[in-house]
Amino acid sequence: MISFLETAPAPSLELAPELDIIALRRDFHAHPELGFEEVRTSGIVAQRLRALGLEVREGVGVTGVIGVLRGERGDGPTALLRADMDALPIEEENGWAWKSSAKQKMHACGHDGHTAILLTAARLLAAQNRARAEIGARPMTWNAELAADAKVWADRLAETGRFEHSPDEPGVDPQGENLWAGTPGAYQPESMVGLWVAEKRDYKPGIFPHNSRSGDVKNVGHYTQIIWSKTTQVGCSMTRGRREEVLVCRYSSPGNVIGQRPI
Repeated sequence: MISFLETAPAPSLELAPELDIIALRRDFHAHPELGFEEVRTSGIVAQRLRALGLEVREGVGVTGVIGVLRGERGDGPTALLRADMDALPIEEENGWAWKSSAKQKMHACGHDGHTAILLTAARLLAAQNRARAEIGARPMTWNAELAADAKVWADRLAETGRFEHSPDEPGVDPQGENLWAGTPGAYQPESMVGLWVAEKRDYKPGIFPHNSRSGDVKNVGHYTQIIWSKTTQVGCSMTRGRREEVLVCRYSSPGNVIGQRPI
């Protein structure tokens, strides 16, 4: 019998996001390492972060890894996203193909999933912050609450097949929002964000909404939200529907404010 691990693609930035995150999690699950022994796991994390353009420090606290995403305007406020990588000294008795390949070692408390999730968040964050770095804006940080809100709306759009912005809720602080939808499994996160960033070809500096060379602000609205200087946090979520995959990113403070300059 040929197992999933022998036939499934290995984790790769070339995979669609939902396939990559599953492949990462199952790979980590099949190769658990105890605390201070996560040599293989930390190596994969470091390699992935370098591929995303982050500064990487290895050997932190023995096997820890730090990825640093810097802005272009020097040091400033810093946010930390953290995931544990260690497994537990437990014998796995599950029967699935990606069960632990190591005796008395098992990812029994979700650290395999946490690491895979954090690496996927890094892809979406890095893709948008590269666009901000190009114009000298400070990088955004990841906000889990914004990501949770984005998931609610992504699930709604995927379920209904609609493609529209979420309505503002009375009494709730407003959030910026970018939407993307496309063929399931055909696009990587960098490609999704890349379509928003490509709007910069029509962008011109000035007071919003007068930022489109063609005269139609809809042609630059995703891009201006990404580079909006007062936006400091982002959270995104992807959901696969019957016909389309949906990406929703939420931003705080929201951009595209009439009468203000993006940068």
